[in-house]
Amino acid sequence: MVKYLILVVLLFVSLSMAQEDPDYEEDDQDEQPQPKHKINTRPIIGILSQQSKPQFEPNINMSTSYIAASYVKWIEAAGGQSVPILNTYSKSHVLKIMSRINGVLLPGGNRDLYDSSYGRVSKIIFDEVKRYNDQGTYYPMFGTCLGFQVLCVLAADPRDDEGNKKHIRYFVDNKKKMMTVTFTEKALKSKLLKKASWNLIQAMSNQNVSIHNHNLGIVPQQFEKYKGLRDMFDMVATGFGKNGVQFVSIVEGKKYPIWATQFHPEKNQFEWTRSVDFNHEPDAIRVSQYFANFFVNQARKNFHEFESFEEEEKHMMFNYQMVYSGDKTSFQQVYGFGNHSESFIH
Repeated sequence: MVKYLILVVLLFVSLSMAQEDPDYEEDDQDEQPQPKHKINTRPIIGILSQQSKPQFEPNINMSTSYIAASYVKWIEAAGGQSVPILNTYSKSHVLKIMSRINGVLLPGGNRDLYDSSYGRVSKIIFDEVKRYNDQGTYYPMFGTCLGFQVLCVLAADPRDDEGNKKHIRYFVDNKKKMMTVTFTEKALKSKLLKKASWNLIQAMSNQNVSIHNHNLGIVPQQFEKYKGLRDMFDMVATGFGKNGVQFVSIVEGKKYPIWATQFHPEKNQFEWTRSVDFNHEPDAIRVSQYFANFFVNQARKNFHEFESFEEEEKHMMFNYQMVYSGDKTSFQQVYGFGNHSESFIH
Protein backbone atom coordinates (compact mmCIF):
# COMPACT_ATOMS: atom_id res chain seq x y z
CA MET A 1 0.00 0.00 0.00
CA VAL A 2 2.84 2.38 0.91
CA LYS A 3 4.62 1.56 -2.34
CA TYR A 4 1.39 2.28 -4.27
CA LEU A 5 1.02 5.68 -2.60
CA ILE A 6 4.64 6.54 -3.37
CA LEU A 7 4.10 5.68 -7.05
CA VAL A 8 0.97 7.88 -7.18
CA VAL A 9 2.85 10.79 -5.64
CA LEU A 10 5.77 10.38 -8.05
CA LEU A 11 3.39 10.24 -11.01
CA PHE A 12 1.63 13.42 -9.83
CA VAL A 13 4.97 15.23 -9.41
CA SER A 14 6.22 14.14 -12.84
CA LEU A 15 2.99 15.27 -14.49
CA SER A 16 3.17 18.62 -12.73
CA MET A 17 6.75 19.12 -13.85
CA ALA A 18 5.87 18.18 -17.41
CA GLN A 19 3.04 20.70 -17.41
CA GLU A 20 5.40 23.47 -16.41
CA ASP A 21 7.94 22.66 -19.12
CA PRO A 22 6.77 24.03 -22.49
CA ASP A 23 8.71 21.44 -24.41
CA TYR A 24 7.93 19.58 -27.59
CA GLU A 25 4.63 17.85 -28.16
CA GLU A 26 3.79 14.91 -30.38
CA ASP A 27 1.45 16.97 -32.53
CA ASP A 28 4.32 19.37 -33.27
CA GLN A 29 6.33 16.79 -35.15
CA ASP A 30 4.70 17.56 -38.51
CA GLU A 31 6.05 21.12 -38.23
CA GLN A 32 9.64 19.91 -38.28
CA PRO A 33 11.89 18.86 -41.14
CA GLN A 34 13.62 15.51 -40.83
CA PRO A 35 17.01 16.50 -39.44
CA LYS A 36 19.93 14.31 -38.45
CA HIS A 37 19.03 14.93 -34.81
CA LYS A 38 15.63 15.20 -33.22
CA ILE A 39 16.22 18.68 -31.83
CA ASN A 40 18.71 21.48 -32.24
CA THR A 41 20.79 21.41 -29.06
CA ARG A 42 22.60 24.65 -29.90
CA PRO A 43 19.79 27.10 -30.74
CA ILE A 44 20.88 30.64 -31.62
CA ILE A 45 18.53 33.61 -31.32
CA GLY A 46 19.05 36.91 -33.12
CA ILE A 47 18.24 39.97 -30.99
CA LEU A 48 17.53 43.30 -32.69
CA SER A 49 19.37 46.37 -31.40
CA GLN A 50 18.18 49.97 -31.36
CA GLN A 51 19.72 53.43 -31.18
CA SER A 52 21.48 54.18 -27.93
CA LYS A 53 20.15 56.54 -25.26
CA PRO A 54 21.69 59.74 -23.86
CA GLN A 55 21.67 58.16 -20.39
CA PHE A 56 24.35 55.71 -21.51
CA GLU A 57 26.93 58.46 -22.10
CA PRO A 58 29.89 58.40 -21.85
CA ASN A 59 30.03 54.60 -21.68
CA ILE A 60 28.35 54.09 -25.05
CA ASN A 61 28.64 56.61 -27.85
CA MET A 62 25.33 58.09 -29.06
CA SER A 63 26.02 57.06 -32.64
CA THR A 64 25.84 53.40 -31.63
CA SER A 65 23.07 50.98 -30.75
CA TYR A 66 22.45 48.78 -27.73
CA ILE A 67 20.77 45.61 -26.50
CA ALA A 68 19.77 45.25 -22.85
CA ALA A 69 21.74 42.39 -21.32
CA SER A 70 18.62 40.98 -19.65
CA TYR A 71 17.37 39.72 -23.04
CA VAL A 72 20.62 37.86 -23.62
CA LYS A 73 20.57 36.34 -20.13
CA TRP A 74 16.90 35.37 -20.58
CA ILE A 75 17.74 33.41 -23.72
CA GLU A 76 20.79 31.82 -22.11
CA ALA A 77 18.77 30.77 -19.04
CA ALA A 78 16.69 28.56 -21.35
CA GLY A 79 19.71 27.01 -23.04
CA GLY A 80 20.03 29.31 -26.04
CA GLN A 81 22.78 31.51 -27.44
CA SER A 82 22.37 34.89 -29.10
CA VAL A 83 23.77 37.08 -31.84
CA PRO A 84 23.09 40.78 -32.36
CA ILE A 85 21.11 41.95 -35.38
CA LEU A 86 22.05 45.61 -35.53
CA ASN A 87 19.44 48.14 -36.52
CA THR A 88 22.01 49.65 -38.89
CA TYR A 89 22.52 46.48 -40.92
CA SER A 90 21.54 46.45 -44.57
CA LYS A 91 18.68 44.22 -45.66
CA SER A 92 21.07 41.78 -47.33
CA HIS A 93 23.08 41.36 -44.15
CA VAL A 94 19.98 40.89 -41.99
CA LEU A 95 18.81 38.14 -44.35
CA LYS A 96 22.24 36.53 -44.30
CA ILE A 97 22.23 36.33 -40.51
CA MET A 98 18.66 35.03 -40.47
CA SER A 99 19.68 32.19 -42.76
CA ARG A 100 22.12 31.00 -40.09
CA ILE A 101 20.15 31.38 -36.84
CA ASN A 102 17.11 29.66 -35.36
CA GLY A 103 14.77 32.43 -34.22
CA VAL A 104 14.51 36.19 -33.62
CA LEU A 105 13.64 38.30 -30.58
CA LEU A 106 12.35 41.86 -31.03
CA PRO A 107 13.01 43.64 -27.70
CA GLY A 108 11.26 46.52 -26.01
CA GLY A 109 12.30 50.15 -26.32
CA ASN A 110 11.06 53.58 -27.27
CA ARG A 111 11.22 54.08 -31.02
CA ASP A 112 8.85 55.18 -33.77
CA LEU A 113 7.46 52.10 -35.46
CA TYR A 114 7.72 53.60 -38.94
CA ASP A 115 10.37 56.32 -39.00
CA SER A 116 13.21 54.46 -37.28
CA SER A 117 15.87 51.91 -38.08
CA TYR A 118 14.24 49.60 -35.50
CA GLY A 119 10.98 49.68 -37.45
CA ARG A 120 12.77 49.22 -40.79
CA VAL A 121 14.67 46.12 -39.70
CA SER A 122 11.66 44.71 -37.81
CA LYS A 123 9.71 44.67 -41.07
CA ILE A 124 12.55 42.91 -42.88
CA ILE A 125 12.62 40.25 -40.14
CA PHE A 126 8.82 39.90 -40.00
CA ASP A 127 8.56 39.36 -43.76
CA GLU A 128 11.44 36.88 -43.79
CA VAL A 129 10.02 34.85 -40.89
CA LYS A 130 6.74 34.52 -42.78
CA ARG A 131 8.58 33.57 -45.98
CA TYR A 132 10.58 30.81 -44.26
CA ASN A 133 7.48 29.33 -42.65
CA ASP A 134 5.49 29.55 -45.90
CA GLN A 135 8.26 27.53 -47.55
CA GLY A 136 8.16 24.84 -44.86
CA THR A 137 11.03 25.90 -42.58
CA TYR A 138 9.88 26.31 -38.99
CA TYR A 139 11.14 29.73 -37.88
CA PRO A 140 9.90 31.24 -34.56
CA MET A 141 9.85 34.87 -33.46
CA PHE A 142 9.07 36.58 -30.16
CA GLY A 143 8.31 40.26 -29.54
CA THR A 144 8.46 42.06 -26.20
CA CYS A 145 6.82 45.44 -25.41
CA LEU A 146 7.83 47.61 -28.41
CA GLY A 147 8.46 44.33 -30.25
CA PHE A 148 4.87 43.34 -29.45
CA GLN A 149 3.58 46.64 -30.82
CA VAL A 150 5.63 46.59 -34.01
CA LEU A 151 4.42 43.05 -34.82
CA CYS A 152 0.79 44.09 -34.32
CA VAL A 153 1.23 47.18 -36.49
CA LEU A 154 3.01 45.23 -39.23
CA ALA A 155 0.17 42.71 -39.24
CA ALA A 156 -2.54 45.38 -39.30
CA ASP A 157 -0.78 47.52 -41.93
CA PRO A 158 -3.01 50.51 -41.08
CA ARG A 159 -3.53 53.15 -43.80
CA ASP A 160 -5.44 56.42 -44.03
CA ASP A 161 -7.78 57.31 -46.89
CA GLU A 162 -4.83 58.38 -49.02
CA GLY A 163 -2.94 55.13 -48.46
CA ASN A 164 -0.41 56.56 -46.01
CA LYS A 165 0.67 54.58 -42.96
CA LYS A 166 -1.00 55.66 -39.74
CA HIS A 167 -0.49 55.05 -36.05
CA ILE A 168 -2.99 52.88 -34.20
CA ARG A 169 -1.55 52.71 -30.68
CA TYR A 170 -3.61 54.15 -27.83
CA PHE A 171 -2.38 55.94 -24.72
CA VAL A 172 -2.78 53.51 -21.83
CA ASP A 173 -0.55 55.16 -19.20
CA ASN A 174 1.13 52.01 -17.97
CA LYS A 175 4.74 52.82 -17.16
CA LYS A 176 6.56 50.75 -14.55
CA LYS A 177 3.52 48.73 -13.47
CA MET A 178 3.64 45.23 -12.05
CA MET A 179 0.22 43.74 -12.74
CA THR A 180 -1.97 40.74 -13.50
CA VAL A 181 -3.32 39.80 -16.91
CA THR A 182 -6.78 38.59 -17.91
CA PHE A 183 -6.75 35.51 -20.11
CA THR A 184 -9.16 35.17 -23.02
CA GLU A 185 -10.99 32.01 -24.06
CA LYS A 186 -8.10 31.36 -26.46
CA ALA A 187 -5.50 31.11 -23.70
CA LEU A 188 -5.69 27.51 -22.51
CA LYS A 189 -6.02 26.27 -26.09
CA SER A 190 -3.04 28.31 -27.25
CA LYS A 191 0.23 26.62 -28.06
CA LEU A 192 1.92 29.07 -25.71
CA LEU A 193 -0.05 28.18 -22.59
CA LYS A 194 -1.74 24.84 -23.08
CA LYS A 195 1.13 23.10 -21.27
CA ALA A 196 1.37 25.68 -18.50
CA SER A 197 0.60 24.48 -14.99
CA TRP A 198 -2.54 25.71 -13.30
CA ASN A 199 -0.33 27.32 -10.64
CA LEU A 200 1.38 29.42 -13.30
CA ILE A 201 -1.94 30.49 -14.85
CA GLN A 202 -3.23 31.40 -11.40
CA ALA A 203 -0.11 33.38 -10.61
CA MET A 204 -0.41 35.44 -13.78
CA SER A 205 -4.13 35.97 -13.19
CA ASN A 206 -4.02 36.87 -9.50
CA GLN A 207 -0.54 38.14 -8.67
CA ASN A 208 1.41 41.14 -9.94
CA VAL A 209 4.06 39.06 -11.72
CA SER A 210 4.10 40.80 -15.14
CA ILE A 211 6.03 44.05 -15.52
CA HIS A 212 4.36 46.35 -18.05
CA ASN A 213 6.36 49.44 -18.93
CA HIS A 214 4.61 51.25 -21.78
CA ASN A 215 2.60 54.41 -22.32
CA LEU A 216 1.11 53.17 -25.59
CA GLY A 217 -0.70 49.92 -26.41
CA ILE A 218 -2.87 47.99 -28.84
CA VAL A 219 -6.53 47.92 -27.76
CA PRO A 220 -8.84 44.94 -28.45
CA GLN A 221 -11.05 47.03 -30.76
CA GLN A 222 -8.19 47.17 -33.26
CA PHE A 223 -8.62 43.44 -33.84
CA GLU A 224 -12.15 44.12 -35.03
CA LYS A 225 -11.08 47.07 -37.16
CA TYR A 226 -8.05 45.60 -38.93
CA LYS A 227 -8.47 42.31 -40.78
CA GLY A 228 -4.73 41.78 -41.08
CA LEU A 229 -4.34 41.92 -37.32
CA ARG A 230 -7.13 39.46 -36.48
CA ASP A 231 -6.06 37.14 -39.32
CA MET A 232 -2.49 37.09 -38.02
CA PHE A 233 -2.97 36.84 -34.26
CA ASP A 234 -5.20 35.44 -31.53
CA MET A 235 -5.62 37.59 -28.44
CA VAL A 236 -4.42 35.42 -25.56
CA ALA A 237 -4.53 37.95 -22.70
CA THR A 238 -5.40 41.57 -21.95
CA GLY A 239 -4.75 44.09 -19.20
CA PHE A 240 -5.80 47.53 -18.04
CA GLY A 241 -3.68 50.66 -17.98
CA LYS A 242 -3.54 53.12 -15.11
CA ASN A 243 -6.12 55.23 -16.96
CA GLY A 244 -8.56 52.30 -17.19
CA VAL A 245 -8.02 51.62 -20.92
CA GLN A 246 -7.98 47.93 -21.80
CA PHE A 247 -5.07 46.78 -23.97
CA VAL A 248 -3.86 43.50 -25.45
CA SER A 249 -1.09 41.85 -23.42
CA ILE A 250 -0.31 38.54 -25.19
CA VAL A 251 -0.80 37.44 -28.80
CA GLU A 252 -0.09 34.19 -30.63
CA GLY A 253 0.24 33.70 -34.36
CA LYS A 254 -2.58 31.71 -35.94
CA LYS A 255 -0.56 30.45 -38.89
CA TYR A 256 2.98 31.42 -38.01
CA PRO A 257 5.10 30.59 -34.90
CA ILE A 258 5.09 34.18 -33.70
CA TRP A 259 4.39 35.19 -30.11
CA ALA A 260 4.50 38.54 -28.39
CA THR A 261 3.93 39.98 -24.93
CA GLN A 262 3.30 43.61 -24.03
CA PHE A 263 5.00 42.86 -20.70
CA HIS A 264 8.68 42.05 -20.12
CA PRO A 265 9.20 38.41 -19.08
CA GLU A 266 12.97 38.91 -18.89
CA LYS A 267 12.99 41.64 -16.24
CA ASN A 268 11.77 39.57 -13.28
CA GLN A 269 14.92 37.48 -13.41
CA PHE A 270 17.59 39.87 -14.57
CA GLU A 271 16.86 43.51 -13.77
CA TRP A 272 17.75 44.69 -10.28
CA THR A 273 17.79 48.48 -10.38
CA ARG A 274 15.72 50.03 -7.59
CA SER A 275 14.23 52.65 -9.92
CA VAL A 276 11.50 50.09 -10.74
CA ASP A 277 9.90 47.75 -8.22
CA PHE A 278 10.47 44.52 -10.15
CA ASN A 279 8.91 41.38 -8.71
CA HIS A 280 11.58 38.82 -7.83
CA GLU A 281 9.33 36.45 -5.91
CA PRO A 282 9.42 32.74 -6.87
CA ASP A 283 6.17 32.81 -8.86
CA ALA A 284 7.36 35.80 -10.87
CA ILE A 285 10.62 33.99 -11.67
CA ARG A 286 8.70 30.87 -12.73
CA VAL A 287 6.62 32.95 -15.14
CA SER A 288 9.74 34.51 -16.62
CA GLN A 289 11.44 31.15 -17.04
CA TYR A 290 8.36 29.56 -18.57
CA PHE A 291 8.26 32.06 -21.43
CA ALA A 292 12.00 31.74 -22.02
CA ASN A 293 11.81 27.93 -22.10
CA PHE A 294 8.88 28.04 -24.48
CA PHE A 295 10.51 30.34 -27.01
CA VAL A 296 13.94 28.68 -26.99
CA ASN A 297 12.30 25.26 -27.33
CA GLN A 298 10.53 26.52 -30.44
CA ALA A 299 13.91 27.60 -31.81
CA ARG A 300 15.19 24.06 -31.28
CA LYS A 301 12.91 23.01 -34.16
CA ASN A 302 14.90 25.12 -36.61
CA PHE A 303 18.11 23.66 -38.01
CA HIS A 304 19.79 26.64 -39.64
CA GLU A 305 23.47 26.91 -38.82
CA PHE A 306 26.52 28.96 -39.65
CA GLU A 307 28.76 27.65 -42.41
CA SER A 308 31.63 27.09 -39.98
CA PHE A 309 32.40 27.24 -36.28
CA GLU A 310 34.68 30.21 -36.97
CA GLU A 311 31.86 32.14 -38.66
CA GLU A 312 29.53 31.35 -35.76
CA GLU A 313 32.05 32.50 -33.15
CA LYS A 314 32.60 35.77 -35.00
CA HIS A 315 28.91 36.69 -34.71
CA MET A 316 28.18 35.56 -31.17
CA MET A 317 27.20 37.97 -28.39
CA PHE A 318 30.13 36.60 -26.40
CA ASN A 319 32.39 38.88 -28.44
CA TYR A 320 30.93 41.99 -26.85
CA GLN A 321 31.28 43.42 -23.36
CA MET A 322 28.40 44.40 -21.10
CA VAL A 323 28.38 47.90 -19.66
CA TYR A 324 26.88 48.76 -16.26
CA SER A 325 23.94 51.15 -16.68
CA GLY A 326 21.87 50.50 -13.55
CA ASP A 327 22.78 53.87 -12.07
CA LYS A 328 21.30 55.72 -15.07
CA THR A 329 18.56 53.53 -16.55
CA SER A 330 16.18 50.69 -15.64
CA PHE A 331 18.62 48.31 -17.36
CA GLN A 332 21.21 46.84 -15.04
CA GLN A 333 23.59 46.16 -17.94
CA VAL A 334 23.61 46.75 -21.69
CA TYR A 335 25.65 45.66 -24.68
CA GLY A 336 26.90 48.49 -26.88
CA PHE A 337 27.72 48.29 -30.57
CA GLY A 338 29.65 51.06 -32.12
CA ASN A 339 32.46 50.85 -34.62
CA HIS A 340 31.72 51.24 -38.30
CA SER A 341 32.79 47.70 -39.18
CA GLU A 342 29.86 46.49 -37.04
CA SER A 343 27.28 49.13 -37.81
CA PHE A 344 27.28 49.32 -41.57
CA ILE A 345 27.87 45.84 -42.96
CA HIS A 346 26.46 45.38 -46.47
